[in-house]
Amino acid sequence: SQTRSARGGMGRREKFRYDRAQRRIHGVKQAGGKPEVESSYEAAEGVVDLAAAAFTVRNRSLKVGDELAMPIFTGLITYQMKAKVIARERLTTPMGERDCLKVDFTADWKGLLAPRRPLALWFTDDGLHLPVRFEAELLLGTVVAELRTFFPGKDTSP
Repeated sequence: SQTRSARGGMGRREKFRYDRAQRRIHGVKQAGGKPEVESSYEAAEGVVDLAAAAFTVRNRSLKVGDELAMPIFTGLITYQMKAKVIARERLTTPMGERDCLKVDFTADWKGLLAPRRPLALWFTDDGLHLPVRFEAELLLGTVVAELRTFFPGKDTSP
């Protein structure tokens, strides 16, 4: 199972648990102090949330031209997202200069959060594939996030 929580400006809270064996997503939503509302959705094969989509791409061996498609669940709808490695670039980040792979993410997003261009995520072009920069140009404005520090975790691979 996987849980995702999100908070909006009005104290909105969402939790989702992915039951891959039963192909269901179980949700609990609460808005503005009102009682929780439970719901259940059919889960498409291989469905993930946005954060898991980034990790799915990160965990692959990447090279320019690679493409990947996956279903994304937003808490209301499921849509098909496509990721494409479009360039290898030398990027200056708060962690210094790094060779990176730029990955564009596209989908049929609608509404105020619909991007004006593909979402872009840069991963280091090494064995770690650290996500070092994210850019999104939305109707409400531009969002840029950069990784400032990284502390390696414990290797738990067999």
